[in-house]
Amino acid sequence: MRVGHAGVSLVLDHPKAKPNRQGEWQTRDGAADTLQLTIGQLGANAGYQAIWCDTDPAELESQLTDIGLDILIAGEAAYRAERQRRYEWDLEQRERLAAELAARRAEAERRAREQRAAEAQARRELLFSQAQAWRTARDIRGFVADVRGAADGQTEAWAALAEADALDPVTAGSSSATAAHGGPEADDR
Repeated sequence: MRVGHAGVSLVLDHPKAKPNRQGEWQTRDGAADTLQLTIGQLGANAGYQAIWCDTDPAELESQLTDIGLDILIAGEAAYRAERQRRYEWDLEQRERLAAELAARRAEAERRAREQRAAEAQARRELLFSQAQAWRTARDIRGFVADVRGAADGQTEAWAALAEADALDPVTAGSSSATAAHGGPEADDR
């Protein structure tokens, strides 16, 4: 039976009636003697339960007003129990989503840190390779200066200077930051 949006269980049978092994209720043969009306859920999730029985001074028919009130109370109790379950489920969902959001944020922060570290490492490696090329170009220029001191090495000296200029990140323009800070006069140092 439904009371508003809540379901209310009503069982009308003999007080000693029980389901069979398959959980099915069977009607007894013969005249009905004493009846029992059970309102509400049985078992662990019973929110509200009322039991009405036929007795000699008061039969079920004479107690219908009170039984009707108990049905309404059972409906309200079932509705409130469902709302409470829904509220608790909503709280669990909120906590789960908050934890998931925190995990996503932590993952995004970790990835950003890794990205910054990788970019810093790439800048360091570029700097080291440019410094190595610059040292090599300086060595070649020093070698050319020594060869020019000898009389017959002029042709090879021009080719060596061109190679040094191609290697040097300052004169080749491969690093505008190095050229801006060091400039061509870095060769004179």
